[in-house]
Amino acid sequence: MGWKEIWARKGQAAGKLASLSDLIVADGFDSGLGKIEPRHWTKMVMNAAERLNLRTHERICEVGCGAGAFLYPLYCSGFLDLSGLDYSAPHIGQARRMIPSGNFVVGEAAHLPFRTGFFDAGICNGVFLYFPSLEYADAAVRELARSLRDGGRSLILDVNDASRRRDFETRRRDALGADEYDRLYRDAPQLFIERQWWCLNSDRWGVELEIYDQRVEGYGNSEFRYNVLLRRKSGCDSPSAVPPKGRGGSVSDA
Repeated sequence: MGWKEIWARKGQAAGKLASLSDLIVADGFDSGLGKIEPRHWTKMVMNAAERLNLRTHERICEVGCGAGAFLYPLYCSGFLDLSGLDYSAPHIGQARRMIPSGNFVVGEAAHLPFRTGFFDAGICNGVFLYFPSLEYADAAVRELARSLRDGGRSLILDVNDASRRRDFETRRRDALGADEYDRLYRDAPQLFIERQWWCLNSDRWGVELEIYDQRVEGYGNSEFRYNVLLRRKSGCDSPSAVPPKGRGGSVSDA
């Protein structure tokens, strides 16, 4: 069973959501190294909003929004123009119910149905690790950059660090047990990306970037993840679709 089917089933099983805690569970941050408590989650979201210098009137889009757990604290804080995209229709239905003023659509990160330069800011949280390949990740970055206005910025959170892959898989295997680990991830590998890959391709995407360690209190995966802040350069053409530079990383074969 691949990730798309896993998330569709998780969305169907979520039932009727009523709180941020429910959204966090629906979006998969509720067990093992991936568990985040609501108070830590809210702090993470507001720290991201500060780093992006978000303003309540700006157009903000989350790519891979799931049921809307990341956008919900922004909605509760008065942000007025929120959009989200996810390939899981059940999750999008939940997001629409929890954030009725938002614009939520079913779609793929590599083919965003938004016009060029439409958003002031973009967010991807815990999404790139589920992409099938670096080629798909490259297409997703290009689409994200294309959708931003000149000077627009985006924050890609929770990227698997290729340099920490062995430590991460060992820690997770020890926590779950070898049999359970293999059962869960045999047909649903995760993508690991080297930090250098972003730097090698930033000019193609027409962005400036900053890479920094992820630090989320109470979140065991933070030790093995990093974040990428992108800013769309002013006056650049649409991001190039030529092949990306560098091998960049690998997909887990667990």
